[in-house]
Amino acid sequence: MIETIIDKTVEVLKKEPSLLNVRYWHKVNGLIPGPKRTVSVGCEEEAYSEYTRSLDEGKASLKIYASVDNKELSAADRRSDEQRLEYGERQIQQFAGNIRRCLAANYTMDGLIDSSFVGKTQYVTADEHKDLHIAVISFDATFYAERLSPYRTFTMAVIMTGPGTVSPLPITPVVSIVDIPGYLLGVDYRLAEDGSGIEWLAGHGPETGILQSVTWQFDADNEAVKVSKIVLDVNGETVDIS
Repeated sequence: MIETIIDKTVEVLKKEPSLLNVRYWHKVNGLIPGPKRTVSVGCEEEAYSEYTRSLDEGKASLKIYASVDNKELSAADRRSDEQRLEYGERQIQQFAGNIRRCLAANYTMDGLIDSSFVGKTQYVTADEHKDLHIAVISFDATFYAERLSPYRTFTMAVIMTGPGTVSPLPITPVVSIVDIPGYLLGVDYRLAEDGSGIEWLAGHGPETGILQSVTWQFDADNEAVKVSKIVLDVNGETVDIS
């Protein structure tokens, strides 16, 4: 979720007309200065509190590092050091203000999160480089997340269809194959592109009709598991996996 929030934050900021002059965008928790204007977005901390028995309220504390570097302008600039500092500080304050207003205007990130707020902006001017001005913006995003994995894992005996074919699994699509004892992922088999089952590589795999223990992972929101009870027939025995 954190990675998705960072991606969305950068996406929203890039669309803001007042930020079209930003030259470089980074998705890291730290300043990466560059020529003219840059922005870096990263997560400093994530925290959770209990919301329901299965859902937690999450808070991502993001840092947005904005920088203005005027060294390219300084070579021909006849202003004093103090005047250049004042000019740069006004630039970075306006820059940070544009970021804050952009985020405030889309506080749910197009519905991705529940809410967000820019709580603080800190300004820094590097002593050894008076043309580099930095703003560190504290941006908190509130969201809700499943406490447990959105995926379910299940192990059962599956009838194999043999080398060079796809051994279907009883619930599809499958997210990943976790384990098939005696076989190596990528060497003997792989997951079919449509998630329908195990695709055996040519020359590998058991003969057709062999029962093989397979552990696989599927999406808990899969339509196939949205029923009150799921019963699979495995080698003449019923197995309840609901």
